[in-house]
Amino acid sequence: MEKVKMSARACAYKILYKIENENSFSNMALKEGLSGCALEGADRRLVASIVYGCVKYKRYLDYIISQFSSVKIKKLSLNVLILLRMGAYQIVKLNRVPDSAAVNESVKLAQKYAYRSKAFINAVLRKISDQKDSIKMPDDLKERLKVECSFPDEIADMLLAEHGAENAGSLMRALNENAPLTVRVNTLKTDKESLAKILLDEGVTAKECGVDNMLVLEGISDIASLESYKKGLFTPQGIGSYFASYILSPKKGECVIDVCAAPGGKSTHIAEIMENKGVIHSFDIHSHRAALIESSAKRLGIDIIKTKVADSSQFMCEYESIADCVLADVVCSGLGVIRKKPDIKWSFDTDKLDELASLQYKILSSASRYVKKGGSLVYSTCTITKQENMDVVERFLKENDEFEPCAFDEMLPEKYVKPSAKEGYIQFYPHTDSVDGFFIYKLRRKS
Repeated sequence: MEKVKMSARACAYKILYKIENENSFSNMALKEGLSGCALEGADRRLVASIVYGCVKYKRYLDYIISQFSSVKIKKLSLNVLILLRMGAYQIVKLNRVPDSAAVNESVKLAQKYAYRSKAFINAVLRKISDQKDSIKMPDDLKERLKVECSFPDEIADMLLAEHGAENAGSLMRALNENAPLTVRVNTLKTDKESLAKILLDEGVTAKECGVDNMLVLEGISDIASLESYKKGLFTPQGIGSYFASYILSPKKGECVIDVCAAPGGKSTHIAEIMENKGVIHSFDIHSHRAALIESSAKRLGIDIIKTKVADSSQFMCEYESIADCVLADVVCSGLGVIRKKPDIKWSFDTDKLDELASLQYKILSSASRYVKKGGSLVYSTCTITKQENMDVVERFLKENDEFEPCAFDEMLPEKYVKPSAKEGYIQFYPHTDSVDGFFIYKLRRKS
């Protein structure tokens, strides 16, 4: 399909409009938008920066716009609001973009997408540019943090209550940072040093991150276009996610169950640890997501994964006590991966946490019945709420005396060790560990 020629900012505008108008996920809308545009290198990076920046800082940008707009935010058309957010973001957050360019390019876009409002957009953005060093923030500390860090009240209030203002502020700021691109080396096909050389030949810099068989990649915006990716030499994966299957510690030839497996990152990691020997039963409730597991396994050269479309909150008697270890990486609010999916902030609903925690408990309870005596069970999430993490496991342990915590502190690289690992669990945070928010609890079924 022929790609459309357009400016980076026009591409960013179209993607942001799709996100707001169709409630599209920002990462998916960005991928789709970039695939249809004839942009390369720096232009692609500018598109990503503007899109993610406008989504991350939506509350902050609207707060600034409201100070200089004669029209209330709620009265602005979506076209105008997106153009104002784009211009304001470049002015207040992108130091490498001159203010004049931010204003002028926004007015150019208005010529096409909001013609009647181009003078208004020009006036508002020039005011922001002239007065950006004297923008007034709320006097109250907590309210200021909500605006500056651009978090909705629901999440901010919860984090402030759990962590206090100083720590919660650091956490929210870290959740707005760009996450590094980490990948897991496919040890069935290559090793870390060999892969780093192959990637360098493809124009990609690979650096150490302090974790075995993991690398940080720089200088790549379309990872799926790399021949090394197509050949299955690596898989994109976060460090917290890597540790979940690593801490499970499956052995070659064992039977493993991954109850919420799609899109397959942890199932395929488990297969690599097992040297592609044994059997892995990977469940997911959606058939199209189960297909993603199969596709990943094929690309990586893995043939021991057996997928099944199943609701993992419902116990399946045919799998009772057959597994040496079980991974329950359950559905969650996803607050720990806001760095990668900033739109999670705006779709989060605290009223649904009770329902979500109840589902997580059901999945954990069902998963536990698949574990052999003496076997291991790992419960993990990519979130940071106590209600979805410790509360779920503590309830499970209280009601299931067959299981006990299993220490894993000796398994972790030194930079990631925390005292709680001796007690069987760990909670990662981006502001203290430079890792996505991730929770892991390891249990053992008593013999």
